[in-house]
Amino acid sequence: MIVTSELLVNRQDLEPHHEMINQSGVPQIYEIVMGDVNYNFTSVLERAAHMLKDNRLPPLGFTTTHNVYDTVQISPDALADADFNKNGITEGTAIDYLHFHVPVQNITGAVNVYTRVFYQSVPPKWLDEMFTLNTAPITAFQGMYNSADKTPFLMASDSLSLTITGIRQVNLKNQIKIAPTVSSSGEFTIFGNSSPIQRIDVFDSRGKLVLTGKPRMVSTPTN
Repeated sequence: MIVTSELLVNRQDLEPHHEMINQSGVPQIYEIVMGDVNYNFTSVLERAAHMLKDNRLPPLGFTTTHNVYDTVQISPDALADADFNKNGITEGTAIDYLHFHVPVQNITGAVNVYTRVFYQSVPPKWLDEMFTLNTAPITAFQGMYNSADKTPFLMASDSLSLTITGIRQVNLKNQIKIAPTVSSSGEFTIFGNSSPIQRIDVFDSRGKLVLTGKPRMVSTPTN
């Protein structure tokens, strides 16, 4: 079995920042994406009015308290990532950890996982808007761009080989209960587990971590 995950650098839509990837065809793209006054994508600086995304890895030591942070903010999706430029509560690592969850049910034997990271200085979507304009400099640049080698540069690659012999199934059906299952206030109670819960992570339907924190312990009186 071969599982491959790589950057897809020619996507035309806005790919959000991911803390975890658990499905095929989903890349992690570190980039800045600008929006116009209507929040539509634009690559023309004079039309830029909003930041739609900026999850570029900051330099070592950069924090959200830096005096220029108001003009170079990290976008909320990356800022909510627990290990994007952070090591616990300490900022400035200039590192992001991307987690891959690969289903391995009913799979035994050798598994090879390959990762590749590509760099592309000018994605095609950044030029589409400019190429709708007709001036001599733009036409000249378009000709040079079309004749240039636009192959993304492979910056790094790695692989991991392991053998799957079986997966221990953990049945928590009778150990943990959550109520209510639907909550308008966002509050719920976890009970029925004898072991103390250290942390709670809440993921949305795409597998993105949207909330993390420590539970508030409540003791149940006994008669």
